[in-house]
Amino acid sequence: VSNNTDVDAIASWYDYVYLSDDEIYDSTDAYIIAQWTGNNTPLPAGDNYTVTRNITLPGNGETGSQYLLFIADRYNYQEETDETDNVTAVAIEIEAPNLTISGTPTVPTSAALGETISVEYTVTNNGSITAPSDWYDIFYISDDATLDSSDTYIGRRYTYSDTPLAAGDSYTATYDVTIDNTVGAGNKYLLFAADGYEYQGETDETDNVTAVPIEIVDTKLNI
Repeated sequence: VSNNTDVDAIASWYDYVYLSDDEIYDSTDAYIIAQWTGNNTPLPAGDNYTVTRNITLPGNGETGSQYLLFIADRYNYQEETDETDNVTAVAIEIEAPNLTISGTPTVPTSAALGETISVEYTVTNNGSITAPSDWYDIFYISDDATLDSSDTYIGRRYTYSDTPLAAGDSYTATYDVTIDNTVGAGNKYLLFAADGYEYQGETDETDNVTAVPIEIVDTKLNI
């Protein structure tokens, strides 16, 4: 950041970085970091400071051609002769992995209400770059093969021991889930949702769910 006038900038301020679809800052842009400038101010006339920071891109952002926006004095703490030239845009190409459930998970053909069963599944990164985040794989019981708000959550597995997941690599996990007593008996589906909360940005978020048929049995005890 440079002070391109003949007077000192005496205030302290925040510089911000955003991720944007274009070169213009607006409310749709994604916040990345803020940098307090107290160690670099007052900034003498004609002087400048340089900041180096590590940044983390939003996990659920869009891929493709984007811009990093660097905004000096984001909130205009320092009065200036020109407030319109504080933003600089730098083009960046955003890539992403793609997580899918590979093959057919191993699930018992039937289970009783309230029973705990062991399931096994494999997640593969079919993208061209590493998936760096940690995420949860989530399990549901559903009346159909599609995940929606009517499905019943029955468990989740945190993947920290399997990540980062390199392009083309996979992990296989075994996990115990308990069939919720409220799902009712009958022919159901056990849904496996890789990265169910979408912590890891992907090129395709629509192929993360696999459904496996399972019969839920209502076991009644009689005296």
